[in-house]
Parts: sequence; C-alpha cells; structure tokens
Amino acid sequence: MRDLYDTDFYSWTERQAQLIREGRLSELDLENILEEIESMGRSDYRAFQ
Repeated sequence: MRDLYDTDFYSWTERQAQLIREGRLSELDLENILEEIESMGRSDYRAFQ
C-alpha cells in the first residue's frame, strides 16, 4: 500500500475510502492516514492564525 501512496495519491485515497466503507479496517494504511490527518490539522491551524 505504501507504494500506491508514494506513486498515486488519488488512487491511494480512493482505496482507503473503499476499505473503510467495506469495514476492512485491518487493511488500512494507518501510518499514512494518520500523517495526512495531522498534516491537514497543521494546515488548518496555520490558516486561522
């Protein structure tokens, strides 16, 4: 899954959403999901300062 994250971010996001919808949570790329959530939080925080 890491390769997809590094090479085709859009496909990676679609795959993660599909896995969540199907309840296949053990297959999620949690490391990168967490990284993206933290990055979004930092961006939003900076935007409102």
